[in-house]
Amino acid sequence: MRVGKGASVADFVIHEKMIRRSSEFSNKALSGSWREAQDQVVHLPEYWATDFDIYHRWLLEGRLYSQTPDPSGPMVALMSELLVLQPLSDLGHFLQDTDFLDTISDAILQCAKELKAMYGCIPINYGSDFFKFTPESSRIRVLVADLVVWTETKDVFKDLKQEDNHPDFVMALLNAMASKFQSDGSAMSPLDSRKSNASTTAMGSRSSATGQL
Repeated sequence: MRVGKGASVADFVIHEKMIRRSSEFSNKALSGSWREAQDQVVHLPEYWATDFDIYHRWLLEGRLYSQTPDPSGPMVALMSELLVLQPLSDLGHFLQDTDFLDTISDAILQCAKELKAMYGCIPINYGSDFFKFTPESSRIRVLVADLVVWTETKDVFKDLKQEDNHPDFVMALLNAMASKFQSDGSAMSPLDSRKSNASTTAMGSRSSATGQL
């Protein structure tokens, strides 16, 4: 896999069976008469090598190295991790890797749970920016909009008016708010909707960039 362009390009050597089994895009690219199939090199010029390295390590180890300790404290570290998960989601959708996208969803959910425990929230602008990196059919869009509503501690409507938000995000947020506030308290929060620990995914667990937490 050749990732990036110019001076930032990097090559990743991955067993063909592994990448084809995990990524539908790679499976198609390495099949038939495509140039990639002949050269045995798949080019990803629009993505950063640092992001693909996280994906590569996830393929090999089953762990998502999305966390980086921050001297400013755990809340800042969680917000930084959410920013890392945005381009990883974009990469996962492009590669058409459903297991990786499930891992990303679990990591976002776990970040939201930890932020909520610290009386933090997923900001409106994060949710809006996330929609820029995901296709319309992505289930992660619904999850992000729900988490913004269920973790937000301020006036959601006030922030919604002030921010330059992605139109699809606005609609998803309104739907999430309607579901929450018109349910007479019966709506289930996405923070409580998964029985298993969200830090444990189909492929492994969420870990620090410097090692397992």
